[in-house]
Amino acid sequence: MRRFWAVTRATVLECLRSKFAVVFAALLAVCVLGVGLSFKGDGTLRGRIQTFLDYSTTLTQLLLGLLTLLLATFVTARDMRDKTVFTVASKPLSRPAYVAGRWLGIVLLDAVLLLAALAAIYALAQYLRSLPTAMERDKRVGRLPADAWDPDRQAVESEVFTARMMIKPDPFDVDELVQQQKQRLLEEADQEQLIRDQIRSRLALRDRRGTPDEAEVERQAGNPAIREEILSQIESHLRRRIVEELRLVQPGQQLPLIFSGVRPPAGRRELLKLRYKFYAIRRPQSGLVKSLWVAENPQKGRQFEWRDDPVDAASTWEIAPEAVTDDHRLLVFYQNGPENPTAVKILPDEITLLYRVGGFEANLAHAAALMLVRLMFLAACGVLFGVWMTFPVAALTCLIIFFLGCMGHFVQEATKLSPYSDRGVLDYTSYALARFAFFFMPNLPLVSSPADALRDGTVISWRVLAAEALTGTGLRALAGLVLGSLIFWRKELARVQV
Repeated sequence: MRRFWAVTRATVLECLRSKFAVVFAALLAVCVLGVGLSFKGDGTLRGRIQTFLDYSTTLTQLLLGLLTLLLATFVTARDMRDKTVFTVASKPLSRPAYVAGRWLGIVLLDAVLLLAALAAIYALAQYLRSLPTAMERDKRVGRLPADAWDPDRQAVESEVFTARMMIKPDPFDVDELVQQQKQRLLEEADQEQLIRDQIRSRLALRDRRGTPDEAEVERQAGNPAIREEILSQIESHLRRRIVEELRLVQPGQQLPLIFSGVRPPAGRRELLKLRYKFYAIRRPQSGLVKSLWVAENPQKGRQFEWRDDPVDAASTWEIAPEAVTDDHRLLVFYQNGPENPTAVKILPDEITLLYRVGGFEANLAHAAALMLVRLMFLAACGVLFGVWMTFPVAALTCLIIFFLGCMGHFVQEATKLSPYSDRGVLDYTSYALARFAFFFMPNLPLVSSPADALRDGTVISWRVLAAEALTGTGLRALAGLVLGSLIFWRKELARVQV
């Protein structure tokens, strides 16, 4: 164990003496300070703080990720190149202990740099928090009364320096409607003819010829798997159409929304906030639509409010916590005002229920833990390739993995098999390769969690941390260390010549 810690300590010292650590530490300091002091956001204090938290957290993840990969590949590949690994291998130190010691040294250095960066981010965020808003400056010079309500200050305290649970509405239950319309469609149009028409459309799209081969149509129509696939596509199309119709609220109509799992903290009577955005089919001249919002609890009554909401812009409605039922559900009704000249469309991604469950400091600590787990994986990746590749090749391979992980969601969406187009060999190959790669490689989004959580004041829960550490990125980091140890165990460092 003493020799294992000696490798760890030597790794930290080597990294500190390298130019990589100095350059990236300077870049990190410049980026954090530069973003905090120069970016103004949308002109409000809330926007400035949110912009600072977003950019500084993203840049911290990016720079520390690059530094981790370069250091991990450099220290291990240099040992192989300069033969200094011989002095380690000749001592009573196992090769897996060498790999683990190198990895732990990189992780400890990452932890120190990450702690310093987040401490600077926190200090600058508190400094920006202490700055006066535009209304507070007007109050000081007497342009506004001292007791005037300041929405910008309230937004800073309730939407940024907080940790809020974010809940989306439950999906619409349209199974019964889908089955009814599917049955009606199959009765009105002959099922066999409908299936053949779908096959003809697919063949025409694939072959780009005038008339598809009827023999091929008959062959596919007799295939049970193809028939089942076509019927499933028809059902999916009907489901999407019904959901789109429900999202479109005509003047005078209502849209019910149910939020499940709403558990506001007991003992704190803080308002819940419903954030939403309207899209008008025909934009009113005033840019506003009349809307009625109702939150109903069968045991405790209802809360309602008539509002004039802007279209194509986010709005917020505050709801009393008494509206939540004993089974942790919140029932909300939206009614499009009868006097409105247009129908209104509400997208599920544009409506969110938010309520406070913690503080900014704890959320920042959770963000640090999440970023450290990802850095652990990158350190394991660098050590894995550094023990059997030269530094340029190992660094390039790790950078490819890093940027692929940053684009993970995009790559998986781009290679998804579409049910509405004919699939070729290239489609199946790209799909299989992407799924195989991301089975071993985690998603490493830079512009989402935890940057978006700190920006929007949404909580990073213990469940998210546990999933990242135990079943996601952390598990892959452990697998990388084990694989690196096995490769280094079998690696021939030198050949005995007689």
